[in-house]
Amino acid sequence: MVIFSLLVVTGPSLGDLSRGTSAMLRAEAQPASVELTPVSGDRPVRLPALGFSLTVEPACGGDAEPRSLSISVADTRLHFTAEELASATVVEATLILPRRQLAPVRIDHFCRAGVDDGPSRFVLEDAFTARLSLRCGPDDRQTIVYETLPLDVELQCRRAEAGPVQPPDPPEPFESF
Repeated sequence: MVIFSLLVVTGPSLGDLSRGTSAMLRAEAQPASVELTPVSGDRPVRLPALGFSLTVEPACGGDAEPRSLSISVADTRLHFTAEELASATVVEATLILPRRQLAPVRIDHFCRAGVDDGPSRFVLEDAFTARLSLRCGPDDRQTIVYETLPLDVELQCRRAEAGPVQPPDPPEPFESF
């Protein structure tokens, strides 16, 4: 579990902290978990869609209230409005990264066909980065807090005795965004 926090101060001086003009955004993410079957040769592995469980604690200081919270990774975005944030001190969400947004990964000596003594678990640390922004305010004095959150992917290898070798991936059609 990775936890990061960021404090942003707005105003002419640090003395404004005592008047409550600070905002804070705290976030953590559980690693996405993927089960792989052994692959033949040295080819990269295409990951399936990944789901990340996120917990975010948005806090606006003083008389400010959350106006919006945005979370994005690549072309995937989650957005929460002021109405959705009004009654929540903690936002729990699942961010799904579609397979088409994920590059193939290559991990030497992990989950290869014919290799029975390799590791059965591998964590891709900081495989992706989520970008979060919290907008606070009354409308005439808005502040924005930015945060980045590293996302890990946990890979589990299901050995040959548990199933067949993973076949080659079919080519994916070209998609424009």
